[in-house]
Amino acid sequence: MHELRTPAFIVDAQIRDVRFPSTSPLRSSYPTSKQAEKDGGMERPRRRDLIRISSHPDDIASAVKTPKMGEDDAKLQGAVLEPSGGLALKTTGQLAGNPSGPESTAMHDDIATLPDATSPDLHLSHPTDQENSFIWRLQSVAWKDALTVPQFIEGCAYVTTLPLAKNKGMTQWILVDKTLPPGRRQILASCESVRKRSLTSDANGNVTETITHGVASVYCNPRYRRRGYASRMLTELGKVLATWQVEGVSKVAASVLFSDIGSKFYAAVGWQPFSSYHIEFSPAPLESRSATCVLAEEVGQLCADDESIIRQAMARPYKDGRARHMILPDHDHMLWHHHKEEFDCEKLLEKKPHIKGAIAGEPGNRSLRIPYFWTIPPMITNGPIYR
Repeated sequence: MHELRTPAFIVDAQIRDVRFPSTSPLRSSYPTSKQAEKDGGMERPRRRDLIRISSHPDDIASAVKTPKMGEDDAKLQGAVLEPSGGLALKTTGQLAGNPSGPESTAMHDDIATLPDATSPDLHLSHPTDQENSFIWRLQSVAWKDALTVPQFIEGCAYVTTLPLAKNKGMTQWILVDKTLPPGRRQILASCESVRKRSLTSDANGNVTETITHGVASVYCNPRYRRRGYASRMLTELGKVLATWQVEGVSKVAASVLFSDIGSKFYAAVGWQPFSSYHIEFSPAPLESRSATCVLAEEVGQLCADDESIIRQAMARPYKDGRARHMILPDHDHMLWHHHKEEFDCEKLLEKKPHIKGAIAGEPGNRSLRIPYFWTIPPMITNGPIYR
């Protein structure tokens, strides 16, 4: 349950997929379409929410349409990692004839030598710092928006230092050939997962502390698309995330994805879509004199208050016999969004926003509360997904 802090707002809750691990009553993941796989399966966390139920947890991310490329962006589409170690940006034009592009790099990036997506030599690994820089540079073509390429790369590195990402909160994943070392291996697809605190409750109101993995930034090098690499990566990731980072926690409940690109692609690799809802409220014609600004230093206490409300709500028996699941909107979670916003504003506007929202009404009598935990139909307990 979440208390909306503004007198005028839009709630966009695209809850589409939920999936449960074989050892858990809850499991979620993300959907897309076959066309997304053909287009590279690009996903980036944005506004639309997805959840799903399955035998492994998976993702949080959302698709972004690739903007029209400028000349420099088009050059980046052909960038490859230099095999000798270290990061070298080589365009397809350089590889074709520029002396600065070593022949071995061209051979290494030869499309004809790419492995089949079903090859047993492919596995999930974690990128080196140099490989991360390379991945972010490629992603910048689609996702940098108004930032420069260096600013986008700096921002990607920055979010890995935030509270939600520190202490292994964020894990970066790549699909590679395990027979090749870092620096020589082709990064066939990439993504990241973020560990989030969540709650799961059964129909009787028994609440369990769980983990939900959010998967973001699903990306495939444009040169390697339409070969099934994104599907292979996500299939392997589902197997791993079902028990990923469970130390000290009873179970992984779910994984989630925020996406705009449909459900067919992710359904094809094992996840089931949930129905979507969009609720829009028009602003009130009169100003609310009781509304006050929420400052950065006040967000932590508001998050703590919300968590208390959420726990009370989820502890109540649910009349329809459904299980419920919710990612806790804790302070670390909010800081992730706020610090990213501050980074972008500082780069683009040379100032940071200190006001984080507005709140209307007195404690205990706020203007509106909207529950946004996900409910799982009881029929799922008898299906092949709930194990």
